[in-house]
Amino acid sequence: MVRPYGLFMNRTVKGKIFSSFAVSVFLGFTLFVFGPSQIYFTNAAEFSYAYSEILKYCLFLFLVAAILSGLILLTLKNDFFEKGVSLLFAISFLLWVQGSIFLWDYGPLDGRLIQWKDFSYYGYIDTVFWLGCLFFALFKSKIVYRFASKLSIVLILTQLVTLSVDCYGAPKPSFKGYVFDNSEKFTFSKKRNVIILVLDALQSDVFQEIINEDRKFRNEFDGFIYFRNALAGFAKTYASVPFILTGHYYDNSIPIQEFIKRVYLDDSIPRLLKENDFRV
Repeated sequence: MVRPYGLFMNRTVKGKIFSSFAVSVFLGFTLFVFGPSQIYFTNAAEFSYAYSEILKYCLFLFLVAAILSGLILLTLKNDFFEKGVSLLFAISFLLWVQGSIFLWDYGPLDGRLIQWKDFSYYGYIDTVFWLGCLFFALFKSKIVYRFASKLSIVLILTQLVTLSVDCYGAPKPSFKGYVFDNSEKFTFSKKRNVIILVLDALQSDVFQEIINEDRKFRNEFDGFIYFRNALAGFAKTYASVPFILTGHYYDNSIPIQEFIKRVYLDDSIPRLLKENDFRV
């Protein structure tokens, strides 16, 4: 009778380890790989760095989270282990749903405050759904535990497919293939310098009010010319800077990378400066 009992115990331990690390990997992957990666791929043009530069940090945090949460679950016994696996799966599932399905429109994310009171019904939906899933996972843990490990693997594979699609469709800005030489970044000429300050997300009328009220700030910009009508023209920095430096408005008739290359090479302040022997 010893051998069958030992075999049963061995299977139980293996099942416990598998369940622990399946849901732990699901949590770590959702939180530290899937979430950040999806944000990056769907907003690739907004980031100045390549995906490979953040992936190593994402993978490190993913491994730490998966291993630690898996080991913590293994220390739990009997019903506590079952409820722990169930709750961890529920949390991971909720994070995935919140970032993939419940994508509410809160208006343009351009720095202005979100008017939460206008979107309170989104909060009610989120709260009811989260509380419902967590209570179900806690009080019906036997049902959730039975499917948690397999569903974790299925949802991880689903996330991998989603990221593959997002990666394929993400724009590949040409500027990410270049690096700046910073060796002479703050080396200026003793005779002639042209310094252009583009104040991102600052209202022109606010700046005008500041220098009108306090001459100290006006004096600190002695020698500068303030182009108060040089407005961005776009809610996004990515399209605004070429507009300011070239005067050409992007009308979406051609890919933006092609537009940026064309206007900078044909008619722009940087080109004008280079033609007059300035180092740009």
